Order: sequence, then structure tokens, then C-alpha cells
Amino acid sequence: MLTLSRDAAVAFWEEKEDRVDTTYCGADTLVYYTLRRCDIPESEVASAQKRRDAITGDPVTEFRRRASKAAEQKRNNELSAGRGSGILSSPQKSSGKSTPSEKPETMPASRPDSLGTAPSDSLVVTSPGDSLAMVSSSDSLAVDMVKPDTTAVGFMYGKGSVKIFREDMQVVCDSVRFNELDSIARFHIDPIVWNEGKRQYTSDSLFVLVGKDKIERASLMSNAFIAAQEDSLCFDQIRSTEVMAFFGDNAELERFDALGGVNCIFYMEENGVLATIDRIEGKMMSATLSEGQLDRVYYFDQIKNNLYPVAQTASSERILKGFSWHPELKPTGKNDITSLELRLSSRSEMERRPRPKFVQTDIYFPGYMESLREQLARARVKKTARADSGTDSLKVASDSVSVADSILSTKMPYDSLGRDSLMLSDSLSVSADTIKVSSSVDSKVNRKAEREAKRAERLARREARWAELDARDAARAEKKRLRKEERAQRRALREAAIRAREAAKEKAILDRYVELYRNQKEKSESAVVEVPKE
Repeated sequence: MLTLSRDAAVAFWEEKEDRVDTTYCGADTLVYYTLRRCDIPESEVASAQKRRDAITGDPVTEFRRRASKAAEQKRNNELSAGRGSGILSSPQKSSGKSTPSEKPETMPASRPDSLGTAPSDSLVVTSPGDSLAMVSSSDSLAVDMVKPDTTAVGFMYGKGSVKIFREDMQVVCDSVRFNELDSIARFHIDPIVWNEGKRQYTSDSLFVLVGKDKIERASLMSNAFIAAQEDSLCFDQIRSTEVMAFFGDNAELERFDALGGVNCIFYMEENGVLATIDRIEGKMMSATLSEGQLDRVYYFDQIKNNLYPVAQTASSERILKGFSWHPELKPTGKNDITSLELRLSSRSEMERRPRPKFVQTDIYFPGYMESLREQLARARVKKTARADSGTDSLKVASDSVSVADSILSTKMPYDSLGRDSLMLSDSLSVSADTIKVSSSVDSKVNRKAEREAKRAERLARREARWAELDARDAARAEKKRLRKEERAQRRALREAAIRAREAAKEKAILDRYVELYRNQKEKSESAVVEVPKE
């Protein structure tokens, strides 16, 4: 079990055509562990299968199929009723052939297989049975040799402030769970999903079906709400009991279905202005998207549609019950998930280091370490063979045809005299051939070397790409710095010019006041009359 806490975060990345797409997942606590398939309770396996069956269903397609079938049945009933009442004017011409009955011919009871009931060979019947050659039906080893499924199944859960960031999608919730039984990520307690910047999805819980390196489907369970921002005040809104979203090969939303109690508000643009509100109610809705925009919308069963001018609609009537818009909660980058940096794996470096020789162990236990290395090599070979075979655990059960064949049931029992006891007890034939083991080990080493070379090549390409991106970012940062310095210089020059103009203006005002004061003083001095002396 692996437990991460205190700024716990996990990063997943994949190399696309010209860039590396990284997904960051963070929470207060992240836990990952594995269990053998045979150790998982069957109740949990059944629950996982039930969840997968529910999310892989298609209610809208099934509704369309049933509606089409009902319409066809109705047309057939009307046609048959018209024939019976003589409404049709042109009678059908008889073909003269017997009409097949609606009831199929009854088949006789299952007949015994003639091959299975063929008379046995008289030599086998009359020959005395060899007790050593006969296999006892009570032997449990002979009856059931099915090995337990030891396939490792991964489990992961995160709790407390769960956040996920990717360039085209962001998620926040309280807790998340995932296992490889159903490959469904379950988000609980007020999950919020943002897609393409302006769309927000909310519900009580969210289930996401993850396929091979991509998202296949998503189910917004209970109180589902979709809001798409048209401008600062207008939002397209869809409210329903449940919403099922379907994604394409490039992880883009291609279609979504609203199921149960659908209420919609759409803003219609006229002459570049959002002028009309289209308010729709129905039981089900299905919409297809093209290049991120709504392409076609279908409504089913008890549809109500009303149009209102935006100018004559109050602000409270422009939103549906349960609407909430939370752009402040959306993660905007990696730093909102974790402050830690990605580190490359050091496995290849550690594997290149020389292994310990265990000199003292060879002194006191000669040959023990060598035999242990051989066992490890054989185990790795078997593990690789099992991985290459790709045996599905669901196909372990034996075929009933291969278990008991009526033709093989008459096979002559083995002759105990023809069975050489030396062949059964010869240890040389039972033990593994060291030459074969060494050759398999060599092939394993070669395959491992090839994988290491490919991995090193991928790492080199990745490092080169990252170096190129770093250089590009550095060049952009340098240009940005130069532009910032130029703006600062221009700003300083403007401010200096402004200060100079203000200083000149203030000096001119001061000079004017000084001149005025001098003029007034001269006038007052010239106006003074000298008093004559007596």
C-alpha cells in the first residue's frame, strides 16, 4: 500500500504529436494498493459489474428503438385492421402457395447423440480394468484443477480537497475512488467539472468511465446541472435528474443526454446581440456537438417550448433553480494542485549499479545465492510469458464441450504395464533444464536491453523536447523582460517630462505672483504723500 499525505499529488502525462499533455491530481490524502483477484469479495465484484453495466447503457438509443418498434407495430395493426374491415380497395392476389403457420414446428425431444452412444469396443469391455490406470472420480485434484486468479487489481482513493487539472478540463470535489475492476472514477460530495473554459458541470456525484488512455463516458448522478457562459450575465443552462456524456477518441465531448425532468434555457443571438430566451421543458434531451459547439438538439416526450425577449425578462427568470457559477474554485494551473516539480525515474540508473556479491553468504551457504538468482530469473521469465500471452481472467472457466466429449468417453483406459515408473519418478525429467533456463534468461536479458534502449531513446526525445520548450520559454521571458524595461523607460521619460512641465508651470505662476507683488508695492510707494513740516 502506498499512502501520500501533506500536499499529496500524482502526475500522469502522455506524449502527443507536438507536446506533452500532463494531468495533475492532488488531495489531502492519496492511497493506492493492489489485491489479488481471488482475494476480492464477490459482492464487490458484483457491485463493480453493476456500475459498469449502468454507465455503459444508452437510455436514449433504447428509447428510440422502442418508439420505432411501437410505431411499426401500430402501423401493422392499422393495416391488418384495414384488411379485416374491407377498407383496402385492391385485394391481394393469392399466390396459390400454402401460408406458413405462425407457430413453428415443434421439435422432438432431445435425441441422444449417436456418436456418444456408440457401442463400446468389446476389447475394452471384456478386458479387466486396471486399478492403477483408472482415475477415481472422488479425487478432487482430478475433478477440479482450476487455479485461483492471482491477477493484481489496483485500487486508489483520495479524500479531502481533491483537485484535478488538465489544460482542457478541471475538477474539484471532496473525495474520489477508482479501481481496475470497473475502470470507473467516482467523484463524491459536490463535484464540479470545468470544460473548455466556459462550461461548468455540477451534480451530487460524478462517475467517469476510463478506457485505454482516454475518457469514454461520464455520468452526472442526481441534480445534474450544466451551465455555459455566453457573456458576463447570460448563461445557457440545462438541469436534469441525470446527464450522460459521451467522449470521442481525442477526449472531446461529442454528445450528452439529459435524462428525467429536463429544463433548459438557451440564449438566441440576433444581429450580434443575445435578444431571445428559449425556455424548454421535457422528459429527455440529447445533444450532439461539433468542434466544441452544439450541433443538433433532440427533445423527447411532453415537450414545452416558450420564447421570451431578453429585454422584457427579469433577471430572476433568466436562471434555473439550482444555478450556481463558481469560477473562483477552478484550478488554473499546476501550482493550484501542488508546488512540487516532476522528477524523472531513476530506475535505469539504479539498475546499472553493480549488484552485491554476498561473499560471506557464499562461504557459509555455498551455492545458495546462485540458486536464488536462478529462481528469480525463472520467475521473471514466467511473468513475462504470462504477460505476453494476455490471458483474460474471465476466460478461465473450461468449455463444457472440452470437459466431456462423447467420442472421447469410449477411449481405452491406459495400460498400467505400458507406463514406465521411471518416467514418472525421474528427477532429471522433472527438474528444469539449466541450459533452457540460461537460454531463456539470455533472451530475457536481450529483451530487457531492447526495452531499456527504447526507454532511453524516449527519455532522450523527451529531454530534447523539454530543453526546446525551456529555451523557447527563456526566449519569451527575455523578450518580455526587454519589453518591460522599454515600457519602464518610456514611463520614466513621460513622468520626467510631466514633472518638467509642472515645474515650469509652477515657476511661471510664481514669477507672475512676484511681478504682481512688485507692481503693487511700487504703486503703494508712489502713492504715499509726504507730510510738510511746520
